[in-house]
Amino acid sequence: MRISIVLADCTYLNPPTGENLHGAFLGTTRFLRWAANSPEIEALEVFLPPDVMSEHEIIQKSALHLLDPESRGKGKLSFYPFHSIADVWADGIPRVLRSLDPMFMARDRYLRDAFAQGPIAHSVDTHVISTQNLWQSVKSVLAASPVPYDSIQCISQSMKEFLLRVFAELGCSEPPFRLDVIQRPIDVSRFRPPIDHERWESRSRMGIPQNANVAIYHSRVGPHSKADIIPFIQAFAACSGPNDWLVIGGPQSTETAYDKIAEWLRDAKIDDRCRLLGPCPPEEVPKRMWVADFFVLPCDNPTEGLGIAPIEAMACGLPALVSDWDGMREAVREGVNGMFIPTHWFPGSSRIGAFSPVTGFGIESMLLAQCIVLDQAVLIEKLDQLLHDSDLRKRLSEGALETSKAFTSTHINNRILETLRTQVAEAKLESEAVREARRQQAGQLMMPTDFERLLPPLGSRTVQDSDMIELTETGNLLLSGKMEMAVYEEVSMLARPQDIIEVLSIVRHGPKSVRQIIEALQPRKFTDGYYVLAFLTKRNIVRLTENLKNG
Repeated sequence: MRISIVLADCTYLNPPTGENLHGAFLGTTRFLRWAANSPEIEALEVFLPPDVMSEHEIIQKSALHLLDPESRGKGKLSFYPFHSIADVWADGIPRVLRSLDPMFMARDRYLRDAFAQGPIAHSVDTHVISTQNLWQSVKSVLAASPVPYDSIQCISQSMKEFLLRVFAELGCSEPPFRLDVIQRPIDVSRFRPPIDHERWESRSRMGIPQNANVAIYHSRVGPHSKADIIPFIQAFAACSGPNDWLVIGGPQSTETAYDKIAEWLRDAKIDDRCRLLGPCPPEEVPKRMWVADFFVLPCDNPTEGLGIAPIEAMACGLPALVSDWDGMREAVREGVNGMFIPTHWFPGSSRIGAFSPVTGFGIESMLLAQCIVLDQAVLIEKLDQLLHDSDLRKRLSEGALETSKAFTSTHINNRILETLRTQVAEAKLESEAVREARRQQAGQLMMPTDFERLLPPLGSRTVQDSDMIELTETGNLLLSGKMEMAVYEEVSMLARPQDIIEVLSIVRHGPKSVRQIIEALQPRKFTDGYYVLAFLTKRNIVRLTENLKNG
């Protein structure tokens, strides 16, 4: 089985940096590395924009990052420009086309329906799904013909239920594809409880007393992403004593997020018992967890789909105190491995929604967070319990460790692989008639720009099939190897060297009509002869005959 993926750039093919230090990015890169190296996957095919494909050093760097040493040189990973999709998919080999998010559903299904010659199943990953810019994509796919073997892989049951509600509101009572609940794979092997000296060393580095009770928040910081932590700081101040400490770490969602948190800590008079750590490389996160006795994530906005950070914390043996919100329910069990803080939704978002087509996602998330209220009394009560009841923490810690085992990369990847195999098997059963019908309807998903209709009126005339083409002196020099042709690398995917040589060979012994040249190129299935002729004429390698130009 092969996996194809269409990307805008190489960001997901390289190690995370800066703002990409978050669970969704890490989950996607982890999937791509798995696909590039798994013996169960024949090949990973990456399609990129032409300008990105011309950045050879970037492509090479991405390949070295994706491929393990033992996988290199085996044809496991291939990079192609967008425009070669038809060529690559012409082999009829069964594939899975993977989309990174539902916002790309219509685009990627259009590509599959328009160009696939063989069975290709569509698999859609999910991240944040309440963003305004994916509704048109979802609506287009829901309006298209059903494809029962295509799948949206929901990272939580809450996400599946959310999508079903959205589909119903868009007039679709039954989704025309599969909805599979598959959590995001987590590299749990990086996380483990500390042994005694590791906890001691972690606390010593931060200047925290060895016998302190320590809570940690480690995720994106700032109300634009994950959580507005003012209520959490206020609750911690209300129930904590001189021996209770708070650690806050992770990348900030705005440049001033940590400055504001420092100010709030001073206002709450607990800044002397708090450590603000900032972001760190993923491999350093477990060491930060070792300083704590329990983990807190009072999530209150749409940027959380699963809750990877609490699972990572549980793999370190930390009970998780989280808000009763969305995907948090997927792993946390009240009284088993952690506790929930009830949330209350206030219906005050109508103006936020009305301006969602123009409001940035970060600002929108921050505004929506103000409509989601954590029960402050319960938050204080449960913080107090976890800070001061070591027996409770020990019991919840045992449950946390056991829960984290269900989210290992191996376990989740096996479930993904099983789902992909099922999809491909069902895709193979689809009749050619149904596949051809989808090809004819592909334009309903994404409307391709009809340049052949739109642009000709802007010029003086349109070249006709009866027009004559002849070789120029420049063309002769090129054919004889006495000069090289100036060419933008991005153009080479549509005017390939073999096509150019074929055209020059056709006209070297005398002028030929455009029709004659096009017919001679027809055996090259994916060559647009008109484009090749335009390219060569533009560079004065061939030319329209004199009588036409003068006439």
